[in-house]
Amino acid sequence: MSPEAFAIRDHAFELVSGSGLFQTVKNSIVQQMEPGDQFPAATVFLLREVRVPDGDANHGEPRFVNDLTLGVVITIDSGDQNRLESVLADYTNRTINLILTDPDFVADLEGIVGLSESQSFPPSGETYYGEARVEMTVQYRTKFEPLVEDDFLRTRITTRPINHPDAPAIRTTINHRQP
Repeated sequence: MSPEAFAIRDHAFELVSGSGLFQTVKNSIVQQMEPGDQFPAATVFLLREVRVPDGDANHGEPRFVNDLTLGVVITIDSGDQNRLESVLADYTNRTINLILTDPDFVADLEGIVGLSESQSFPPSGETYYGEARVEMTVQYRTKFEPLVEDDFLRTRITTRPINHPDAPAIRTTINHRQP
């Protein structure tokens, strides 16, 4: 993943963790959480990043259009099985609105190119809990400027008239001053 991808993930994590909506907020995949005082919980993570050439692939420095899929998993615990779906949908919508309405978050992006949501309700014995998964695909650009280890300080040019191969060569040296 690119450094820009981690910066985007970290920004979304800061928004979610600072919202006060969740008891627990993590910025990496959690193997398993125990119900109780940890719910509601949110996990913000990077799912995948796809880079395609921006313009001609073999012209100039490498430039890419990046499609980053950011994942958010929301887990809630509810004593009422009948309200579980609507409560989970409310947490999901509030989280999406929190991220997408932040002007600083969207300012660093070219756009939001996809958003998908899913819900699951795994059995947990005596407790009912639900999990929502949000996959948000954002787009931005990156480029890799070449590493120049030495300065281009001098140019030497040798010229002679094309129709007179025996003519003496004219040699010119141009010194470039770097600011």
